[in-house]
Amino acid sequence: MAIVEQSQLGDVQMLTSLLEAFQELMQHNIVSWQALTENFVKKFVNFIDRSHQPEYYHATIVSMCLDILRSIISCSQKFYQLVLGEVSIAAVVPFLNKQDTNVKCSTLAFINAMISKAEAKEEAIRNMHQLGKIMRDCILSNFPLGTVPREIAQELYVYQCHLMNQYESRMKQKFIP
Repeated sequence: MAIVEQSQLGDVQMLTSLLEAFQELMQHNIVSWQALTENFVKKFVNFIDRSHQPEYYHATIVSMCLDILRSIISCSQKFYQLVLGEVSIAAVVPFLNKQDTNVKCSTLAFINAMISKAEAKEEAIRNMHQLGKIMRDCILSNFPLGTVPREIAQELYVYQCHLMNQYESRMKQKFIP
């Protein structure tokens, strides 16, 4: 973990290898999510923030960082609050405009994890309203009908379910003319 904390975006090959190794360790439960440090999590947030600048954008690194942050959201309540405070959903939406399919899929998975992990239904609704038209326009322009890869289609379906769940209570109310 110390190696990742000290790494910079300059050496893309080394950083990619480190992130791949870290993902493998975490997927096989070799290291507990509770063993992470705040600086370690903030390093991934920093990679995402800096990746908005074209000279620091590397599709592989962005995809892996978003996947790791999504896993942190799902597996660590302690660091979920940190990620929630540091990364807004609106900040990652521009990654949906990128050409790389893995980045798009990781971005959608991250957004879905943020919405589904929302502690209160009001928080999830606020997140959905925050995105609103921006997210809709981004989805319509970047995911043409019939040409969406299976992984992205799954994430879009989950996002659609979140949208429908937002209106569930209103749909159950009786109509009063």
